[in-house]
Amino acid sequence: MIRSSLFASIQGNVELLAKSDYQILIILISLICAVGGMIIVSVIYKKIILTIQEDLQIFENEKEKLKKATIQLDFNLLTEREKEVAELLLSNMKNRNIAKKLYISENTLKKHAKSIYHKLGVKNKRELKKLLNESFLVQK
Repeated sequence: MIRSSLFASIQGNVELLAKSDYQILIILISLICAVGGMIIVSVIYKKIILTIQEDLQIFENEKEKLKKATIQLDFNLLTEREKEVAELLLSNMKNRNIAKKLYISENTLKKHAKSIYHKLGVKNKRELKKLLNESFLVQK
């Protein structure tokens, strides 16, 4: 009798569990384990797992947003000229042609590229392209 009424009570409140904090969940599990209701533990266990999975998904989404915002901030540290150079570096143009287009020497282009790579924390053109594609900064 106690077990079935406890089961009905908890089953009716399972929807509240997603909004409850983890301490309440731990207390409920402790209470249920004390009564010995393995069926109830199973129901709550599944709800806890779902809640944790949802929280992890929210965390991953927030982490991704933060990463993109950080990349955007880093990109904003570039000078206008560096942004222009970065855009051309992302094209398939050779350095010699980029330098000609910008009316600078290849040496100056390399210095700009080195500064860009340093500010954005990448090592080369390939990593730059990957970073900016991941952050959706590159418009296709």
